[in-house]
Amino acid sequence: MVNAKDYPYLVKNYVKCINLISVYRSNGNLNLEDEDWLTPSEILLLRDTITEAKHSQGYAPPKNEKVKGYLDYIASETDNEVLEESTYIPFLRINNSNADSIASKITGMIGKKLNGESLQALKYSIDELLANIIEHSKYKNSSIMLQNYPLKKSVEFSLMDDGISIPGNFRTHGISFEGDCDSLAKAMNGVSTKDKNGERGFGLHSVFELLTKGMQGEGILVSGRGILSRRFNEVSDPITELFCYANDSEEITVFKGCYVAFNIKTNLSPDLYRYLEY
Repeated sequence: MVNAKDYPYLVKNYVKCINLISVYRSNGNLNLEDEDWLTPSEILLLRDTITEAKHSQGYAPPKNEKVKGYLDYIASETDNEVLEESTYIPFLRINNSNADSIASKITGMIGKKLNGESLQALKYSIDELLANIIEHSKYKNSSIMLQNYPLKKSVEFSLMDDGISIPGNFRTHGISFEGDCDSLAKAMNGVSTKDKNGERGFGLHSVFELLTKGMQGEGILVSGRGILSRRFNEVSDPITELFCYANDSEEITVFKGCYVAFNIKTNLSPDLYRYLEY
């Protein structure tokens, strides 16, 4: 891993949260007192640890009352209703019965605030990511959070599951790779467990292309000890970087499942079909 100051935004958020969880695992204290804001890419990672720390009396909430109130609601221990006029999706569990409706709920909520092209791109991307979880992850728990920032003309959202993971799925299907980061790179380039049936798995690549290039955003994919970052670049194709935890690092650095997050602009009009691969 490189110096923290050199991380892309979403990688920095991820590493920060893993470090907070690591400290909690070692001393029983989760200290968020100095947090001025927490985004969905952070809250989804921290939610279970916040719940555990509250129950064990080891939780120090943000001193900022506005941040504390937002965190208390959006990361509540019970699933929250998706409110039509809200700018955010609080913690929402994903399951086989509601996956088809989640993208519609989200895009319906913020549909009036986005143009048609941005809305179509967001709905396609969330649908595709949900399908990956349902079809491939063998998860027990999966969830999503989203925040629309109308004044900034941006949206940040994240999904995660506790399933088999990308490297685990590759091992199960006999797909060779050199370390967890390589498995993420292969998945991003279309290598898929569908390959044996003559299919390629370009859905993940299409989503990252659409959201990083078409919507000038940043995305992160984490599975096992691997982290893949992809972000918009004005002069060429999006920049892709891999960050890998060492095999002998502590267990908390292994993400047992998949985590994906995006921060994208919403004032653009991308041509969805330009980014799809069949």
